[in-house]
Amino acid sequence: MSPRRGRRTAELGVLIALTGLLPGCITVSQSVRPHTLEEGELRLGVTGGLSRALGYDVEYARPQDANPEEDGVSPLSLALLQELSAHYGVRDDLDVGLRLRLPYSPAGDWNLGLKLETMLQLFDQHKRQDPVSLAIGVGLDGFFRPYHGPNEVVTEVRTSSPGSDESYYYPQTIDDGGFDLQYGGAMLDFPLILAYRPDAVIELFLGGRVGFLYIDATQRYEPADPGFATVEYTKEVRQPTFGGFAGFTLTSPLKRFRASITPQLYFYTLDIPDYGQAVQVGGTVDLGYQF
Repeated sequence: MSPRRGRRTAELGVLIALTGLLPGCITVSQSVRPHTLEEGELRLGVTGGLSRALGYDVEYARPQDANPEEDGVSPLSLALLQELSAHYGVRDDLDVGLRLRLPYSPAGDWNLGLKLETMLQLFDQHKRQDPVSLAIGVGLDGFFRPYHGPNEVVTEVRTSSPGSDESYYYPQTIDDGGFDLQYGGAMLDFPLILAYRPDAVIELFLGGRVGFLYIDATQRYEPADPGFATVEYTKEVRQPTFGGFAGFTLTSPLKRFRASITPQLYFYTLDIPDYGQAVQVGGTVDLGYQF
């Protein structure tokens, strides 16, 4: 193996190993890049942070939607995100890529998530040497959460200590069945990214996005007694989404070490029945390396 290939292999190994530090749960990817890759370039990345929690969209969906005002439910819709990404420059003004979410960790269960995306530079920053660029993207994010097995039903029991008037509560598992949830769907989004690059090291960007969220879900209750039938009902989410984002990219000035880090913040809308629109804020940090 040549020294150059060995160095690249080691750098890629470090990049992949970093994913073990990022716990995750089922969510969707909302990270963006400030501009397209040049023709023939390959970029591999690792992303971690907080993004939209699809389980809350399912919880709020009818029937039996949760109303934050009446039920005391917080309209918070955030989940931990971890993903691997790969993008390739087809032309200087066009690239394609995918993002693969890795949701299994001590904080989560097996879920599936994959996003396909492409980005078009509306004017060619690379050839014009213009510090300002404008790009538009298209992304299709698919996801699926299978049944993981019924959750135990837990209640609180009040008790008192002997010789004491004080009472306290403790959780007790009730062996009469459990709930389980399965859902899948897709999110289509169109980000518009305005970027400014004053030099080769830093690039600032901001923009907005519109999209559409589609989810089909099935929730069921499985009684412990086989003599009782399983109760099952369906939910669906069909809603447009809106949001914006801002961040910056720092790129290594060393030509032989083409690494970058991109922290960004974004906001998005969450439509809750009988409550209205809630605005959520999340953020991610992306580590990338270009070949």
